[in-house]
Order: sequence, then C-alpha cells, then structure tokens
Amino acid sequence: MILYDRLSDLISLKGIDILIVLLSLLLFLLLYRANQKNKRTSQVQPDAETPISWKEQLEKLVRRYNLESLTIATRDGFVVLSSSPSPEADAASFSSLYTCVVEDKGIKEGVVPIASESGVAWVAPMQVGGMDETLCVMRSEAGIRERVALRIKNETERLIETIFTAS
Repeated sequence: MILYDRLSDLISLKGIDILIVLLSLLLFLLLYRANQKNKRTSQVQPDAETPISWKEQLEKLVRRYNLESLTIATRDGFVVLSSSPSPEADAASFSSLYTCVVEDKGIKEGVVPIASESGVAWVAPMQVGGMDETLCVMRSEAGIRERVALRIKNETERLIETIFTAS
C-alpha cells in the first residue's frame, strides 16, 4: 500500500512536471509569435510615410491604372512631368489637338478622348496651384473609362500639388 501511494505520488508529480513543461513551451511560442509580428509591423512599409521621388510616384500611378504613359504638360505643349518614352511628342501633339477640340466643341471641363498619329489618349485639364494651364495626358492600350480617367486626373493633381508645395 505504501508502495502504491509513493508510486501514485511520483506519477502525479511527473504529470505536473509535464504539464509545466507544456505550458512553458506554449507560453514561449506565443511570445515568440508576438515578437515576430511586432518585427514585421515595425519594418518600414514602402507605401507608408516613406518619401519617394515624383518619378516613382508617377510610375506608381501608371502601374496602378495599367497605363502606357502619363504626361503632365502645359497647354502650349511643354512637358512638366512624364512617364512616356517620348514626352515631348505627347505633350506637343495632344495639347494642340486638345486645344482644337475644346475650341471646336466648346468643352470647358472633363476628360476628352483624342486620337493622333501616335495613338489615342485621354486628355483632361488640371487645376494646380490656381493655374489652369496644365493638361493630364493619359495613354493606355486597353483604353480608359471616363470615370477612371477622372480619378487618375484627380490623383495626378494631388501629386503635382504635393510636389510643388514640398519644394
């Protein structure tokens, strides 16, 4: 009987030891996982407050909307910013065609699709810093819906505003 009591005490003690080891292991795993999660969230995210160049911001916009190119130009054809391989040609041809279309049709605002020898683009007037002499020229092989083109124009206006207010 005494042997049985001692044996049951040893078995229950071992059970407690095993339980303590398992709880310790579980606690360690939970703390380790929480630490790894904190490391991931503390790493710098590229879309967070990280300053990137205007060229990178423009390229990000082009990729987001699957555009062929995006050019910001003055109404008289000078390039302000562009992701196009031929920005001068885009600015010159589409700004002059836009001016002709606007004068012929009496369009004041909105996005206008324009076809030229070099392709089709959506052109929209932009209001940046109180100036209304800039145009947003959006080119896409897949085409662009008008409301998406307006969204691109608005994002481009915000981009230009941040560039000129930061400098």
